[in-house]
Amino acid sequence: MEQSWQELWTVVQWQDHVGGWQDVEGWQGTLDGVDGDVARKVWWVSDDDLGTGPFRWVVYQGRDGDLLIRSESFDLPRQPGEVVVVDVPSVQ
Repeated sequence: MEQSWQELWTVVQWQDHVGGWQDVEGWQGTLDGVDGDVARKVWWVSDDDLGTGPFRWVVYQGRDGDLLIRSESFDLPRQPGEVVVVDVPSVQ
């Protein structure tokens, strides 16, 4: 059975001081949409969090599903209005 993109669950995680990855409570949810082979999810960043990191983006088969993919680590934008695009491998 093929996975529907509407069922995928996305989570942003931050890396703690000992190297573990922790879920960000407010940055979890379904994808915003898919255009061809490109899935999109937009997260808003508060001014207090600008320039912080590292973070990563993970995608699960559903809210309580198995891990499908994860991004490389990234930092949040440094200034208001800046956009950070995070690429992850496609879901097979």
